[in-house]
Amino acid sequence: QTTQDMKFYELSARLETPVETGNVPLVIQFSVKFEQVIDCGGGYIKLVRPDFDPKSFGGETPLLILFGPDICGNDNKIIFIIDHKGKGVLWGKKPTAPNDKLTHIYTSIIYPNNTYAVYLDTVEIANGTISDDWLFAVPKMIPDQNDKKPENWDERIEIPDPNITKPKDWEDDAVIVEKDIQKPDDWDEAKEGEWKPPRIKNRKYKGPWIPKMIPNVKYNGTWKPRLIPNPEYKDESGERHTIGGIGFDVWQVKAGTIFDNVMIADSLEDAFSHAKVVIEKQITKEKELLASGAGNVTETVQVKEPIKVKENVTKENEKKIDL
Repeated sequence: QTTQDMKFYELSARLETPVETGNVPLVIQFSVKFEQVIDCGGGYIKLVRPDFDPKSFGGETPLLILFGPDICGNDNKIIFIIDHKGKGVLWGKKPTAPNDKLTHIYTSIIYPNNTYAVYLDTVEIANGTISDDWLFAVPKMIPDQNDKKPENWDERIEIPDPNITKPKDWEDDAVIVEKDIQKPDDWDEAKEGEWKPPRIKNRKYKGPWIPKMIPNVKYNGTWKPRLIPNPEYKDESGERHTIGGIGFDVWQVKAGTIFDNVMIADSLEDAFSHAKVVIEKQITKEKELLASGAGNVTETVQVKEPIKVKENVTKENEKKIDL
């Protein structure tokens, strides 16, 4: 659990056995609980290469995968970043991340055929292919430059009601000419210029005439050119990695976030089996306590032995993150 406001938190550990991607499904699962009223902060897990240094783990440590909730103001989303040739590529989708003081379980799975799915509390919220949803190089589909908007394409959502016209007596001139004043007989235009009658405030002024708007039955929506295959596209989604460590590298304006139930696996069934126990024993209890008017929900349950790691956090890092 994070304990100090306005701080970076950096915690990592090695996997006992490195994980090779591409041969079997890669399942990443962990739970996050924003027990505090969070203003801005991350809640994501970071997977790194085997050669990382736990003593210097942090923002400069190259990532292989970054996954989890990112909370900042009203922009609460789940982020999913995958390394491609040394550069982190952001997921094209932005599902909403909950920020409700309850524990939530985040699960992602990447299959050997480069399809994927993301789950929140074991409920699928997104799926697709790596090639479609991560822009590793050039896009797979591009707008057809030869496609032109039809002349009769109507993008107006509403139109003026043709059956209603401006009343004849509607005055929409705020200022009018004073009709009762005539040009003086002795007006000399050569000396004084062209005579213009004075203008006065129109007492009958009603404001600009605004016709009633009605739905446009011919509305076609916003026109976009059709997409066609990009001749320069190459599928580069099959890049393989060796994962050697996991960690949490997050910034928090207000501390209090609890990270737990971390799993790196090759079976979605096994991950969900663990997740459902957490939901049944912990999350259900948290909901009951919050519904009863309790403050911070601090009751937790240990549903599985902690993951064994080859190298735990050093004493130096323990001091740095105030665990």
